[in-house]
Amino acid sequence: MIDAPTVWRPRRAPTCREDLAIALREAIQSGELASGSALPGERELSEASGLARGTVRSALDVLLVEGMITCSHGRRRTVSSSRVSTKTLAVLANDSNPRPDLWLWPGLDAWLQLGFAQNVFARGWHVLTLHPESVLADGGVGLQANGILLSTTAFDVVGAAGLVASLRSRGLAMVGVSDDPALAHTDRVVHDHAAGCAALVRALAARGARRILPWWGRRAHHDPWWLAARERGWRSACAELGLAMMTPRMRNNPLIEDQDADWDALAQAEVAELRPIIEGRDPPDALLMVNDLRAHLLAHGLRSAGLGGRMPLLAGYDACGRFGVPAGLPDWRPVLTVDRGNERIAGLAVDLLLERLSGTLPSTAQRHLIPPIAVRDADGNPA
Repeated sequence: MIDAPTVWRPRRAPTCREDLAIALREAIQSGELASGSALPGERELSEASGLARGTVRSALDVLLVEGMITCSHGRRRTVSSSRVSTKTLAVLANDSNPRPDLWLWPGLDAWLQLGFAQNVFARGWHVLTLHPESVLADGGVGLQANGILLSTTAFDVVGAAGLVASLRSRGLAMVGVSDDPALAHTDRVVHDHAAGCAALVRALAARGARRILPWWGRRAHHDPWWLAARERGWRSACAELGLAMMTPRMRNNPLIEDQDADWDALAQAEVAELRPIIEGRDPPDALLMVNDLRAHLLAHGLRSAGLGGRMPLLAGYDACGRFGVPAGLPDWRPVLTVDRGNERIAGLAVDLLLERLSGTLPSTAQRHLIPPIAVRDADGNPA
């Protein structure tokens, strides 16, 4: 029995304390409350806001911890006169601890975070890595950064869209690396999934595949914006090359990236659905998998089920290497994969953030569509 993935609920509405902290913070950042000036007293703020003095004191304590205000013993609270730009860029991602030594390929989102950090450090700025759960707790009230990168994995946590709206309302500069609907009015540097999928289809066709079946999988609560883009690329390439149009399939297995995932059970479930297609009258020559990891899972299942001789070409769209694959499984990689070039995308995202902060961009949201770096074979060479 496989446990269902944890589902995170949208966060509660801001508390009175959070609302007051936001209002005071915005007044300080806008200059309405000037650097070095005294803040109104607790009683004055209580009367003006209609809040209890204890609530007012709690909101002021939030700003005190953030360094927005200072308070010497026995003296009135003042706007910090020594407060300067933090020169900090944050990244919001579901992968809270990216480790470069675990990846053979730079296609994973971890390389997006690492590339982002490298580019930020190279410009003399600081980096703050955040997990959505840590920020959802207070709606980003305590977040002190000049700008933030929103990774695709951030949206694996339900409630992230509401968090993005909250941060946007505070005027925080944001750059996303997805076309998630929550980012419709946000600067974005987006990987071109349509172009990548079309390139993968052409590479498979060059190897003799004529019936290519998209066999995608997704996280149950992840908005499949990228699936629509990949299907466009698959359809356009199939039409261009005169290939058969098969019906794309979707698998909703729980996250196979989980440390405690039952690989055998997941593989059996995958093969049970695929078997009648492979053993049917017109089986596919190739399968487009969501990533290398899922392709490895399916290869394991097909071999365990005695279907290794009928195995179609397996192509994993995202280059994952063997990350997360149990050590006991054979060393195998899909025949082809797409390298999204996340390090390059991260650098472009940093450029866009800094341009937004410098005020050199128009007020309309910018969207840059980035083609994949390469389609690679199992040995990491260009296909």
